[in-house]
This record gives sequence, C-alpha cells and structure tokens, in this order.
Amino acid sequence: MKLLRSSILLALLLPLAGAAATNFLFIHHSVGDGWLNAGELAVQLTALGYQVNDATYGDAVGGPNAFGLNPLGDYTDVCHWYWWFNHTMDATLAWDCAPGDSNRIVMFKSCFPNSVIYEDGIAPGDPTNATHSTWNHKAAYLSLTNAFAAHSNTLFIAVTAPPVKRGSDYDPANAARCRAFHNWLRTEYVTEYRAATGLRNLAVFDLFDILAAPATLPRNANALAQRYCTRDSHPNPRGSRAATGAFLPFLRATLAYEAGGALASNRYLVGVQAMLKAASRTCTVKAYLDSASGAAAGDARVWLGATLIQIFPAASWKNGKNRVTNPDRTKALLKITTKAPPQLQLQVVLPSIPAGPLPLRLELGNSAVYVVDLLP
Repeated sequence: MKLLRSSILLALLLPLAGAAATNFLFIHHSVGDGWLNAGELAVQLTALGYQVNDATYGDAVGGPNAFGLNPLGDYTDVCHWYWWFNHTMDATLAWDCAPGDSNRIVMFKSCFPNSVIYEDGIAPGDPTNATHSTWNHKAAYLSLTNAFAAHSNTLFIAVTAPPVKRGSDYDPANAARCRAFHNWLRTEYVTEYRAATGLRNLAVFDLFDILAAPATLPRNANALAQRYCTRDSHPNPRGSRAATGAFLPFLRATLAYEAGGALASNRYLVGVQAMLKAASRTCTVKAYLDSASGAAAGDARVWLGATLIQIFPAASWKNGKNRVTNPDRTKALLKITTKAPPQLQLQVVLPSIPAGPLPLRLELGNSAVYVVDLLP
C-alpha cells in the first residue's frame, strides 16, 4: 500500500504528454524572485508541466483601483491580501494567462518585514490595518474565507513571510510571536477553513519554518538561519533552494489531498545540508528535527520516491546511532542527536541517481515522517 500511495503522489505532478501547461500564479516581491530563480522553483515547476506566472513590483493587476493601491503588484503586505482577493479576484485569476484561461493555482507571499510582529494587538483585529500585530494578521487571512470558497476550483497557497536576519529589525519576542502566528496559520486557520466550507482548496506553506533558526536555539532563535544569510534578510541561493526542496513534496501532498486523498502528516526537514557523491552514489543529509522523542523506538525506513532503499532495524540503535551493513556490503548510518535542537545525520547509498530532484522520505521509529526533495 505504501508503494502505491507514493506512486500516486508522484504521478499527480507529472505533466501529461501533449497536455497544455497548468497556470500557476505566484504573487511575491524580492524574496520570491530569488526563490523562483536562484532557488530554481520556476525551473522545477516548469519541468512538472506548469506555466509559471508571477505578479510583482510594477504589475497593475486589475488596472487602476479605487482603493489606492496602484499598481497593485507593489502591495503584498498581509494587510493588502483583503484587497487582492475580495476586490480583484477575477483579475488575479486571469493574470498572465492566455485569453479564456485562468490560474489553477494561486500562491501568495508577503515579504520579511511582515515577520516583525510587534504586538498581540486587540481582537478581532483589522484586516486592512498596516500595524503588524497578531490579531490584525489573523483578521487579514480570516477575511479571505468567502473569497476562496467562492472559487473552489482554484487552489490557494498562502506562504508565510520569511524570517528576518539578526540585526535587521530582529527581536526575540517579535520573532517568537511571528512563529506562533505562522503555526496558527498553518494549523488552526486551515483546519477551520476546511471545516467551515467543506473544501480542500486552501493550504499554507510555512516558508518561515524552513528558513528560520530553530525556536529552541539559545541565541538567534527564529531569526533567518545563519547558513541562509546575506547582507540583509534576503535568503541566499542555498536558502532559496532549501525552500524548493521542501515545497515540491508539500505540493505533491497538497494536490493529493485536494483530489480526495488522505491528509498527509508529513513533516519537512529544516536546515538541510546535503552532499551526493556520484561515483559511489552515497547521499549524506544533515538537518534539524522538530522532535526526536521516540525516534529510536522502532525501525526507521528511507524511501526514494516509491522505492524503499534502506531499513534501520530497531535492534541496531546504540547511543543514538544506527549503523547497518547491507547484504551488498554497502554501509548506511542514521544518527539522531536529542539535545535541543534535535538533529539527524543520514548516510545511504542510492540504487541510482535520478536526473531531477531526489524525493527522500524518512520514516522514524516514533511514526514521524520527514520529506525533502534534494535538488541536483
């Protein structure tokens, strides 16, 4: 059953021969531009059969508007989504498409200043208020429910705002408040939308979580991770590629669920460092885990797409390490460090090296499932 389920998930994103490209709109600013280009998101989506459209600085989506956001592409703060989707939805869905076509997927992201949430604010909040408070941000997304529900054939993907770098408006309390808001957006907000509407056309990709230092770090918690830093809060190409590596399995799981499948409980590896030695087909991955509790309580399994490539038996765990010598004499290692923040190190020999991204799936002994696509 696991092989069949994995095959279905992978097939959902494969382009059909001769089929027209599916329109995918991304509303963004500079971090999104880096993600599309240096992060290779546009290349990967195009390879999967998508026509990647974008709306950004200077784009007059919907033409001149009466609410004073001109051109609309210049305005992508959280307080602006009310106007995009409640007053400019038709123009947004048609943006960059051929006449008569529509964007099947609409993904939208605010930039890193929106991760500086200064205060909790006052309930219920104001969806168009520019003050970065938790309640105003919640009100902004809650104001979109009816607009999204009225377009049930469109998949809307809200992307959380990326973290700021230490020294660039970074404050530990504000950053912790931001992570808490994004956790609410990814969980409660989506769950309540689906329960209220009976629809599956809304998902949240937590870019903040992918790029931020773990919340349990004693210093710089929830800031842009050091390995992804530039001179400011724009992630470097390594960070943009990490975002793509997390987004591709997220999109597969989201489309499978939208099509009627079970809700995936996948988690996404963060702070990923990966190395592939082509000659030996050895793949090494280091990353943070959200929790290591019980991870060594049972067998661990590693999948490459639909293929099970390695089992780490429960009996082989010793002092947080699981070393295996396979029948073909290849060696594998899984190491889990429980000290906060918990980390893993994985080393396996691949049966072959695919031409595109490597879709890895790691099942731990505590039933946690972690996924990542490693870009070539």
